Amino acid sequence: MDVTLPPVMPPGVSNGFGGGIGRGVIPPAQVVAPHVAHLALNGVQAGQPAKGVMESFAAVLSNALQDTNEAYKVADDKAARMVAGESVDLHQVLIGMESANLGFGLAVQVRNKLLEAYQEVVRMQI
Repeated sequence: MDVTLPPVMPPGVSNGFGGGIGRGVIPPAQVVAPHVAHLALNGVQAGQPAKGVMESFAAVLSNALQDTNEAYKVADDKAARMVAGESVDLHQVLIGMESANLGFGLAVQVRNKLLEAYQEVVRMQI
């Protein structure tokens, strides 16, 4: 299904839709409705199992945690080399440590949101 929406014209310029909202900027609802009805389910096919979505979500979480762990390892290695007296730029050590800290904070926030969502589902009455 090929869907092309009409161009949005600047205020005051008529685009053939008559005197719609904003003097022709927004086309009438009967023209827009058929064109945007599919947007909510764009890319979703009927009968597609939710298992694939869950597996990909789990993979994204797993990759994010592995990246956070790697960031901590790199920051720890840089800090250990700096303490040992090797020539390591202090700024790079601090940036690495802060990057790892931010990644860990993000992981904790995602965990908290997932836990809150789970608890809300458990509290739902059937």
